[in-house]
Amino acid sequence: MIALAVLVVVLWTPQAAATTLAEARRLINAGQPARAIEQLKAIAADQDAAVQLQAGLLLGVAYYQADDPAKAVEMLTPIVDRLPRDSIERREAEQVLGLAAVVVGKYAEAVPRLEATRRWAPDNMQLAYALA
Repeated sequence: MIALAVLVVVLWTPQAAATTLAEARRLINAGQPARAIEQLKAIAADQDAAVQLQAGLLLGVAYYQADDPAKAVEMLTPIVDRLPRDSIERREAEQVLGLAAVVVGKYAEAVPRLEATRRWAPDNMQLAYALA
């Protein structure tokens, strides 16, 4: 008997990618980061740089919410500075990266990210606690 190997190539259309990213965000917001991670792993290999950037951001956030701060740091570190300055995405990435870095003991990396977050969220008690 001859076994045939089938290579499946997923081609993400812009609409399919946008739908997957939106669904992943919904899952993260609904407290289901593990499900979001599974969806995002498939799309993270997309060749479109903008999709990869958004998927990387959401993966970092999802890993942090799933209590895997080391993986969040790994995902967010290479992309945070590629996000547009003062964008909501950059702010979220800096905040999550800073908080995750504190948890894993990378204080020197955490402080600049948390200080940047503090500029736009001065009354955030979680940040105040992390910086203390």
